[in-house]
Amino acid sequence: MTTLFRISLAIVLAASPYLASAGQCDTKDGARNTVTGLDASMMSLKTNQKKREAAAQAEIDALTRKMVDSKRWTKQQSGAFYLEQMQSPAFSGLQKQKMDTLKEYMSATDAFVVQQKKKDFGKACPYAAKMLDSLTVITGLNDKQYAVMLAAAHKAAAK
Repeated sequence: MTTLFRISLAIVLAASPYLASAGQCDTKDGARNTVTGLDASMMSLKTNQKKREAAAQAEIDALTRKMVDSKRWTKQQSGAFYLEQMQSPAFSGLQKQKMDTLKEYMSATDAFVVQQKKKDFGKACPYAAKMLDSLTVITGLNDKQYAVMLAAAHKAAAK
């Protein structure tokens, strides 16, 4: 395993920055801060996720490009690699988990919107926390999918 691969894997598997803290919705200030900070927290998750995705994708692309450039693969084989990985049991299992978690996120979002319209931070807060927790889980699962693809690309390049 190369040093670059270890570094990339660490980036891909990095923990997401948000995890709901116990009691964050127990006080008016905590609830208000969680609800009013929801957009910023979600943007932070998205920004960090995009950075991890870009790092992993760049390495995967470099490995597959190297395979094509060295004539070990055709462009069609490179494209087939991506499709094969996305259809693999490991990747598909993670995708199913993401979809299940997305359902939880959507349910929390619906309830959050109702309470937010009522300006009830105390009742909206648990839903905001659930939304952020769900997004954190989804980004973690996405990171694992990139790790599956990255490991497969390294394995193919090592043959």
